[in-house]
Amino acid sequence: MSSWVSSAASFYVPDEAEAWQENLNGMKSGATERYFERIPANPGFGAPVTSKTGVTTLQSADKSFSVEMKQLDGKWYVSKTL
Repeated sequence: MSSWVSSAASFYVPDEAEAWQENLNGMKSGATERYFERIPANPGFGAPVTSKTGVTTLQSADKSFSVEMKQLDGKWYVSKTL
């Protein structure tokens, strides 16, 4: 994988970053491109929303992309993309 994928992985929950990279490596031809194409270039995320279960979600302004976040040791990490 490219160095930018390794850089992007640093924003994932540390225990899950390697699995995220492996998932990208395991995608069939074209799937990786489609995965990244759906992420808006300028997402303009709205305010974070935290559910009763403690999951914090950020949604892009156009509502086409969301990320779930976790806070560990005072730092925020992506735990899931939707």
